Amino acid sequence: MAGRDELIEKLYKEEYEYLIRRAFRLSGDIHRAQDLVQETFLFALLHYEELAAHPCPRAWLATVLFNLAMNDRRLWDNSRNVSLDQMCDALAAEIPSGLFEIMPKKLREDEKRLLTMRFEQKMSHREIAEALGISEAASRTRMNRLVKKMKKIL
Repeated sequence: MAGRDELIEKLYKEEYEYLIRRAFRLSGDIHRAQDLVQETFLFALLHYEELAAHPCPRAWLATVLFNLAMNDRRLWDNSRNVSLDQMCDALAAEIPSGLFEIMPKKLREDEKRLLTMRFEQKMSHREIAEALGISEAASRTRMNRLVKKMKKIL
């Protein structure tokens, strides 16, 4: 037990600054970097035998840190991906006034109308195509282009 604590303490003193710099480059946030380094040393405590047997403990710690940062990034990326459909549905549910009135001013009237038909009136592409006198494929194409435009605006 004493050998484990001594090794971890020695590595902490020797590698902390290196790991903080590396974690900061990976996360872009000093507080998250500090958390990642703490998680790395917790992992080292839990996997002491593996660390002690490794020929280069610094590389082992750096690999653990990198993996923790990548897992963190994947969780973050997955948690903030919201489709435009989901966002518009949520906005339509929360806002009592019509969707048409709250749309960005950069949109043309026909674009606002298309969004209103799709997200407020819940019309299918077939129904939109019939209402506008266009093909269903044209309805889908217009909506895809409009979604891209909305992403830029928002």
